[in-house]
Amino acid sequence: MIQSKEGLSVAMTKVSVIIPVYQVEKYLERCVDSVLDQSYIDYEIILVDDGSTDRSSEICDDYAHTHNNVLVVHKQNGGLSSARNDGLKVATGEYVLFVDSDDLIHFKTLEIELSLLEKFNAQAVISSMKRFKREEEINLFAEIDISNYQVLNGTEVQLGFFNNPNVANYVTTCGHLFSKSLFDDIQFPEGRLFEDEYVSYKLYYECERVVVFDEPLYFYYMNDAGITQNLDLDKRFDEYDAQMERMYFYKKHGNNQLCGLALLEFLRSAQWDLLVCQKRNQAFNTLRGAKLQNQYKEALLLARKMDLVSFENNYDYYVLAYPEKNLILRIKRKLFNLYKQINCYIQKK
Repeated sequence: MIQSKEGLSVAMTKVSVIIPVYQVEKYLERCVDSVLDQSYIDYEIILVDDGSTDRSSEICDDYAHTHNNVLVVHKQNGGLSSARNDGLKVATGEYVLFVDSDDLIHFKTLEIELSLLEKFNAQAVISSMKRFKREEEINLFAEIDISNYQVLNGTEVQLGFFNNPNVANYVTTCGHLFSKSLFDDIQFPEGRLFEDEYVSYKLYYECERVVVFDEPLYFYYMNDAGITQNLDLDKRFDEYDAQMERMYFYKKHGNNQLCGLALLEFLRSAQWDLLVCQKRNQAFNTLRGAKLQNQYKEALLLARKMDLVSFENNYDYYVLAYPEKNLILRIKRKLFNLYKQINCYIQKK
């Protein structure tokens, strides 16, 4: 056993905190300092410099020279997924926690998450996330209600992708503690955006127990220059690819409940961007737009086979999937409604 800075006993288990770094000289120090301020002290910080050309690289080296638990990896620019994967390769901890380099964590994040993970012999801990634009909006040393948690199995956690208002807490991998062994066969998709959506469901599918801690331990900076704040249509195509992969993952593993929910989520979420593609009122990669069109049709066909949708109740989905048949579909709808009216009239008589 070792002692936290407050004298609380916690099991001696090394944690690897992986922080990808790229062009964040303005925010990097406050991020790293929030990790160095942790009440739990048996951890390493892996700073993965992803080919930064500003002072970020120098800042990383300064931390490594002054802190013996900070390791720096310098690499050519390959994107966030590449940096996380390279961080995992050198991580020595039994558990890993990802932090983006402009975000912050509560000073008890490691202590609380590790204690919950070990208490319930879980494979992951999900904590809540709070967004901020100014540091005055958050308190990294606020009191935390450590009793505000629930223990779920992997399937129950994944239901949170579809029926929880705080879905971002479930989809993101940032700020959550994972058993490193979960990543033995799972990597982040290099060259893709929405990287968390490609892997989070796979991680939880492997978990027998996950502790969901409903208190904010991770603080997400709303950076106006960040990728998530500047998502054009071409960038969002990656999200739909991730959703399709998730749907087929559930289908392959025979989980019809999650497969059905994933299908309906895709049909719902992709419809507005698909409409933009069809109207061509934005600049976008036409090949990717054509791929989304085919994906939508493919998803609708599978949803029909699973009796999740019908022409009567989901007319808009059909129109989007088959734009070349819009006239026929409109006629079919009018005939269908006319049939219903006649049938209703006959029943009343």
